[in-house]
Amino acid sequence: MLGMLLYYLIFASPLLIYGIGLNRALVLGDSDKGVALSCLKMLICVVSSATLTYLLNVNLLAKVSLHGIYPFMAVLIFVVISIFIESIFRITAKSGTSEFSVSILIIILTVNESISLYECVFFSCVAVVSFYLFIPVLRSVVRRMDYNKPEVKSANTGFILISIAVIVLALLSWNVTWLNGEAFKW
Repeated sequence: MLGMLLYYLIFASPLLIYGIGLNRALVLGDSDKGVALSCLKMLICVVSSATLTYLLNVNLLAKVSLHGIYPFMAVLIFVVISIFIESIFRITAKSGTSEFSVSILIIILTVNESISLYECVFFSCVAVVSFYLFIPVLRSVVRRMDYNKPEVKSANTGFILISIAVIVLALLSWNVTWLNGEAFKW
C-alpha cells in the first residue's frame, strides 16, 4: 500500500506525467496565500465528484452502453458540487478558491484509470495531493531561472518544461531493467 501511494504521489504525478495543471501550478507557486484552502476545497470537490461520476458510469451509463459520455456527466456533477462547496468556503473562510480545469481533468483521469470505487477515491486523493506537492518544486525551478535571467520572463517556459522533463527522468530512473535485481540472476 505504501509503495502504491508513493508511486502515484511522486513518480506518476498527473502534473509531471500528463502536464495536468502545469500553468495553474506556476500561478499558485507565485503566492503562498490560500494554497492550503485551495487544496482542501479541491480535494473535497474532486473526491466527491469522481466518486459520483464513477458510480453513475458503472451503474447507469455502462448498462445502457453510454459510458462514452461520462466526461460530460463529470462536468455537470463537478459544477454542482463545486458551486456548493465554493459557497460554503466563501461563507466560512471569507475567500474564494475556485478551480475548474485541473479538477475536471483529474476527475476524468481517475474515473478512466480506476477499476473499482476504492481505486477511484484513492487515485483522486493522491492526484490532488500530488498536484500541490510539486508546487514548491516548480516554484524553486522558476525562482532559479529568474535569478539567472530576470529580464526575460517569456523565454522561461521552454526551460521550465525541460526542467520538468529532467525531474520526471530522475524520478523514473529507478525503473530501468538493468538496475532490477532479477536481471543479474543466472
